[in-house]
Amino acid sequence: MNLKEQQADLIFKLGLLLSPLQEIADHPERHDAHSRARAGGKFFADAPKPESEVRSFTQREPGHDYQREWRKLHVAFHALRDGVREHLDNPVALSALLKEQYAAIRNGILAIPVSVDAVILEAHSPFSTYCVVKDLCQTVTERLIWVDRYLDSSLFHRYLRDVPINVHVTLLTWPPSKREAKEFSEFLDVSRLYAAERGPDNYRLVVHSDIHDRWLCCDGQIYALGGSVKDASQRSHFTLSKVDSTEENFDKIDHLLNTGTEIYGPTQHEHC
Repeated sequence: MNLKEQQADLIFKLGLLLSPLQEIADHPERHDAHSRARAGGKFFADAPKPESEVRSFTQREPGHDYQREWRKLHVAFHALRDGVREHLDNPVALSALLKEQYAAIRNGILAIPVSVDAVILEAHSPFSTYCVVKDLCQTVTERLIWVDRYLDSSLFHRYLRDVPINVHVTLLTWPPSKREAKEFSEFLDVSRLYAAERGPDNYRLVVHSDIHDRWLCCDGQIYALGGSVKDASQRSHFTLSKVDSTEENFDKIDHLLNTGTEIYGPTQHEHC
């Protein structure tokens, strides 16, 4: 795996580690003292491995040791262990602990600088396409912009579900006059739910009739998509290419956003 894939994998493993405890916090009526004790015992047996893997990740880049970032992660792991010991029998406190420390550890992992070195990221199957794009999306730290004429409702649960809540997500797609009515209506239905969760400060939807290219912008890096991502499951080969992240290329995207129609966002708080 490259560093971006490793970063996404660490976040996935963190979720696996905490999921049995989250089940106890969400459904305390299903668990007695013995099942809580078993879940706690399993957590304490398993926790050292992901913590060790995170430490190794902070040292993976040749000639770099991200000790400052690791220190914050180490403190968060320590607080997580102490909190589980203290709050395993208190579902309300346990839920608050898991939410806080999951965010702290995830943000710490995302704070480790990584880059995608390959100019062309080739995905040779529908599933590998999904994995590559999802890894890029869930490891964004500040902003994600997706430009595609044919965005559909599957985008949200496939790729945007695990984008950190503090990341500003912007979608730019064709207007309904150029889309199949049922597909666009389904897209808007899920977009409204996504908007209700993230709010106009962290989610923006814009339509524009003059879209030609398909771009995915993750923080400061632009990727060109070799096809509409909604069709990726129907293709045996799909390509993402790194595009020069120049001011000129970002200006092209900004021009589309500035001249399009905002369906939801900072100037349109009610989703159309």
